[in-house]
Amino acid sequence: MMPQNLQEGKYYYSPHRNKWGVWRVGKKTPSGTLMNDFIMDFSTKLDAERFVYKMNGWTTKEQDNEETE
Repeated sequence: MMPQNLQEGKYYYSPHRNKWGVWRVGKKTPSGTLMNDFIMDFSTKLDAERFVYKMNGWTTKEQDNEETE
């Protein structure tokens, strides 16, 4: 399920079959539905999360800790 507060072009992850899928938020159609693009599957939630953070330009707690050391 997609988080409601993401802007067009941002990435998110969600369970997909027996893996974790990543999608990019697409444009809204005239009827108001979103056309999101499936990007790829990951074996673990952590791998999907890391990919999403990287693609969205967000820093993780791990990265913040590395920068302060």
